[in-house]
Amino acid sequence: MMISPTILAWNCRGAGSSIFHGLCMEFKRSHRPDILVFMEPKISDEKAKKMISHMFYDQHFIVEATGFFEGLRVFWMKRSFTLSISHSGSQFIHCLVETPHTSSWFFIDVYANSRSDVRCLIYKNILSIDDNMTQLCCIMGDFNEVSSLIEKRSGAPVNIHKCQDFSNWIEGCNLVDLKAQGPCFTWKGDKRNGYDRVVKRIDRVLANDVRIHLFKEALVRVLSRAKSDHNPLLLLVGGLVNSFAARPFRFEATWLMHKDFHKVIANSWRKDAAIHNSISDLTCKLKWWNKEIFWNYFQRKKQALSRLEGIQKALERAHSNYLARVEQDVHKDLLEAFYQEEILWYQKARGKWLNFGDRNSKFIHTSTIILRKRNKIISLKDNMGNWINDEEALKVMAIDFYTKVFYEDQTAKPKLVMSAIFLSLEIEECNILGCNISMEEVKKALFNMQPGPDSFQGLFY
Repeated sequence: MMISPTILAWNCRGAGSSIFHGLCMEFKRSHRPDILVFMEPKISDEKAKKMISHMFYDQHFIVEATGFFEGLRVFWMKRSFTLSISHSGSQFIHCLVETPHTSSWFFIDVYANSRSDVRCLIYKNILSIDDNMTQLCCIMGDFNEVSSLIEKRSGAPVNIHKCQDFSNWIEGCNLVDLKAQGPCFTWKGDKRNGYDRVVKRIDRVLANDVRIHLFKEALVRVLSRAKSDHNPLLLLVGGLVNSFAARPFRFEATWLMHKDFHKVIANSWRKDAAIHNSISDLTCKLKWWNKEIFWNYFQRKKQALSRLEGIQKALERAHSNYLARVEQDVHKDLLEAFYQEEILWYQKARGKWLNFGDRNSKFIHTSTIILRKRNKIISLKDNMGNWINDEEALKVMAIDFYTKVFYEDQTAKPKLVMSAIFLSLEIEECNILGCNISMEEVKKALFNMQPGPDSFQGLFY
């Protein structure tokens, strides 16, 4: 079982009050963070250690503050994982996290300076770290900069050059912004007379694509803001606890490449039954066929690579025409498995920009994971303004919402005078409607179909 730490990072703007201590205890009770990161605590190191010791965090690392307006403090519990400090500077702490039964990964806490000339130094530091980094990496904290125009509302216009520099740095480090659940903006400014309050999204979590593949379910939540002008960020590396509900059936385009697929369709389709009954029976048959016959393409690739290794070792000892032919067949099977994998991820990513000849499955896989995370509903706000996270409650809310949307009011409806609403058609247009439908039109309509309730795409038909 993979052990995934939970991390809470917060620019608390002062940690000396009793309110702060109460909030920390509430965060610990509600979210059980394994790692705490505080920025700009504005208290002495001794007071910080004493306060955290009451919360039973036994390990810590401190970047000394310059006055009371900087400083980084990391606290963690030494239990199911090991955290060690690799590098540190005035604006960041670079940590190595090691957990049993999984790869180690890097975690970088960031508190970027509000001055752009000083802030740019952290970009260079992290970029130099990233150049030598082949492992997972997650960067979390207050970057004091927005990456796009929509991440700021009200106040002075966004500095396009600084915004573009920050966006280019993210792209240059091969990082992906893990979009958070909750409020869009993570910082609020003071409200001035006659002006709207300035809000920005300057706190965020970034990760390289390696991390996205190994921790697909990672979730970022923006918690409620209290006391500070910043919202705390909560990183659930392992995501929420997943339910074990059955996954819905999906028709896979890669099945069409199997030599026996059309036989399965011919033998399973009931021509004498209603189409919905035929589709239901075919769905059950395809589920069994996919599991027992088609196999998982990962297994097929692994088996083909293993066979190639054995054959090539045997051919090194002595040439054999039979083994040479087998090698060609296995190599053909391997290419077919790669091609099927490419089509699978292309379908899941809903990509329309990729030529099938490009072996870029990693890029499509990353796009698919990002799309899947974006489409995943983590929480909804009810009529009372409360955020609901319970899975069963979310199902009830969704059903109730769409029931009301599609509810038909049975009260008497006024009769519509159609001639007053729609324009009449000309004779030529009526003749076009009465023309015979060509096979090209049918094909175009089918291939533009999206999967319906039966999960079969137009490609199947």
